Amino acid sequence: MKRLSRILLVLCMLWMATASAIAQNRIFEKYKKMADVEYICIGRAMLKMMSLADMGVNVSGSTNAIHRVLIIHSEENEPAARMVKDFEQLRDDEAYEMLLYVKSDDECVTTLLSAQGKEKELIMYIDSEDEKTFIVITGNLTDEVIESILSK
Repeated sequence: MKRLSRILLVLCMLWMATASAIAQNRIFEKYKKMADVEYICIGRAMLKMMSLADMGVNVSGSTNAIHRVLIIHSEENEPAARMVKDFEQLRDDEAYEMLLYVKSDDECVTTLLSAQGKEKELIMYIDSEDEKTFIVITGNLTDEVIESILSK
């Protein structure tokens, strides 16, 4: 009976982690069809064709580390206001840890990391007075790959 309870507990925890990851993807997916939003998704197959050096990532052997790059950008009030709310939700989520915050002139850049399971999600949020941008990088990101991305 104890063993069954433990198995059920582990399965429940795995389900909750998966549901949390799916919920985070939904946050970004809603921007795909939103007016006045630039939505760019670069999938794994395209990333394999590209050189990571072209993206400014200079880590040898990391071509399979990045699975997806998502860029969401808007200069319009309504989508930008939604992006602010979504960022605040992510920032307050215990699944995300703040890695870096930089304020320079009228621009703030915040970098969050979620490391649930093997796949990590690195989120960069750029907030300036007249535009908002999310850059979301997912994959088997090692500390070296993350360091290389953040150093650019």
